[in-house]
Amino acid sequence: MKRWFLLFVALLMALAWPAGVRAATVESGEGVTIAKDRLINDDLYLAGSNVTIDGTVTGDVMVVAETVTVTGIIQGNLWVAARTVEVHGTVSGTVRVAASELTSDGAIGGDLIAFAGKVTVPGGTIGRDFWAAAGQADVSAPIGRNVHAKVETLRLDSSVGGNVDARISNDRGQDQLVLGPGANIRGSLQYTAPDELKQEAGAVVSGAVSHHLPSEKHHTFINRLQGQILWFMAAVAFLIAILLYARRAAWITASKLTKHPWRSLLGGLVFVVFAPLVLLILAVLVIGLPLAIFGAGAYVLVLYTAKIFVALLLGRVLIQRESASFWVSLGAGVLGLVFLYVLMAIPVLGPIVSLLVLIVGSGAQLLLISEVYKDLRPKYGV
Repeated sequence: MKRWFLLFVALLMALAWPAGVRAATVESGEGVTIAKDRLINDDLYLAGSNVTIDGTVTGDVMVVAETVTVTGIIQGNLWVAARTVEVHGTVSGTVRVAASELTSDGAIGGDLIAFAGKVTVPGGTIGRDFWAAAGQADVSAPIGRNVHAKVETLRLDSSVGGNVDARISNDRGQDQLVLGPGANIRGSLQYTAPDELKQEAGAVVSGAVSHHLPSEKHHTFINRLQGQILWFMAAVAFLIAILLYARRAAWITASKLTKHPWRSLLGGLVFVVFAPLVLLILAVLVIGLPLAIFGAGAYVLVLYTAKIFVALLLGRVLIQRESASFWVSLGAGVLGLVFLYVLMAIPVLGPIVSLLVLIVGSGAQLLLISEVYKDLRPKYGV
């Protein structure tokens, strides 16, 4: 479990942290296309609704979008956070993907690391290791080294140069681990699953095969992981709503964290600690009950959105771009959220980071509300 936790952390860290602090080419928009005849001699950061890479990039590529299609050549590594990802071109380095659905039949020189609902690899090549934390994984491309999979279902129908370590969380009776007729595992196969694997005619495992039944601890980890994914997606949904309807206010709030860090910290601390006491007093008073209910909702909303404003600031630091356009803001926010969720998942450090984000994010919002109140007070006499 520790190894898989570290894989999860490493994947998100890779998605969150650029390949260096040096300058890079940054492009964003509703639709972003790197044309086939275009050569980019630099790292490339892209944010948009639909992103297509047909050209050649000599450095690393990082993409945040709804759909991503790669048919060109990337000589470095590829990082993607999107709903749908298709890799049909050539990536010399490692491909790291967080998506709902990933399809790859391109030539990958390094590892393929996928965190997705569904992973389909009908062809192409994977030069080194295949790592997957997914719902379904179906791989027919040759894998140069090892397979590490934590999935609901896994089908392998290709050669594997090393070992296979699979953890199957599906207990619904369908085929959980299947070795197709083209499977040729040159090393050992170790898998944890409720049922025995299905080995079709022609499938070969050169090394030892060991089957382990899943423990209750294993299921607890899966449930916790799924819960974290849902919370992350909810945070992204809130981020999109805020950027659509209050993007300027969001950036003003985020800027409070750098302009007034200590005021944000102190104000947030007072709010987090004393607001529940005030709400409790109001709830006891019959006349104050409606205010207590409304206040409780506002309190929860401020606490939940606190991390979004901190994420925007972190994301701006990561991408090193000051633009406040929607797509750049979305890319910054998503990267910042990924980075925060990584930190919050680390034992001991995680709870400290969570509390600090909660306090300073809430304090920044209170500073903005205070400024708006001061502006409106002379005009409306409130």
